[in-house]
Amino acid sequence: MAKKKNVKDISSTYNRYQQDDNTKRDNLDSTQNLDVSFAKGGLKIATIDKTEVLYLDEIEKANEEFNSSKGSKISGVIIAILVVICFILGLFILYHFITFDHSKEKVVVKTQVKEEKIVDDNYLFLGDSITEFYDLDKYYEGLPVVNSGVSGYTTSNILENMEKMVYQYNPSKVFLLIGTNDLEILVDNDKIVDNIEEIIKKIKENRPYAKLYIESIYPINNSDNEKISLNVVNGNRKNADIIAINEKLKQMASTYDATYIDLYNELVDEDGLLRLEYTVDGLHLSDEGYMKVSDVLINYIKK
Repeated sequence: MAKKKNVKDISSTYNRYQQDDNTKRDNLDSTQNLDVSFAKGGLKIATIDKTEVLYLDEIEKANEEFNSSKGSKISGVIIAILVVICFILGLFILYHFITFDHSKEKVVVKTQVKEEKIVDDNYLFLGDSITEFYDLDKYYEGLPVVNSGVSGYTTSNILENMEKMVYQYNPSKVFLLIGTNDLEILVDNDKIVDNIEEIIKKIKENRPYAKLYIESIYPINNSDNEKISLNVVNGNRKNADIIAINEKLKQMASTYDATYIDLYNELVDEDGLLRLEYTVDGLHLSDEGYMKVSDVLINYIKK
């Protein structure tokens, strides 16, 4: 394989052959009969340049390949950088959407939440002997009823025993019926109302989740009927006082977000007395009387 020449050597050789070729052409012009066939051979000398020119083409081709290769490497580096940038960007976007909630605009709103204690249904009947004699299981079979009535109790007695009679049962509803024994011992009407209000306040403070139902004081029958007890006939209870107290209890209920239940008018006859069929002695209720009360109260229990 011929030794490669640089561009300068090829150029010098080309110029030298060109000068020789011109000299020979001058000699041919000055000699008329000279065999000029060798001039073609002289031109053949110039074909040596083809070898050199071809070599120049190879150099240019090599340069082009080099430049192309260099460009490919640069493009590869750029592509690699772009891939890395895209990967990092993808990780950022993924982290952003996992970390933050974009479902809706976040607005900080300060609200006051009323705390409520959830308790099991527990229906407490609070009162005196009229409540104690009330067979709750008979009239409210299968319901969570609690009888917290004590014979002879007044409003003051209940206030003295709130823990034992109310709080320990943790009631969800309280049905309060009290006051008739206060009338018998001549407690002032306003004092009776004040004591009932104090009972309601204490329940509200200690069992605020309990719903309160204030029953009207039941009417009495102090007629001379043979089934009426002399204690009732000669006693201090009067329906006029009961009506006056009930009116104040009705007003009080709305003040304390309680429900007033008017059973007085459900139990009286056309003469304004406790119906005979509803009582056993003029004060306490018969089975028919408790059935009538139950028909009214069940609507509040089921609410």
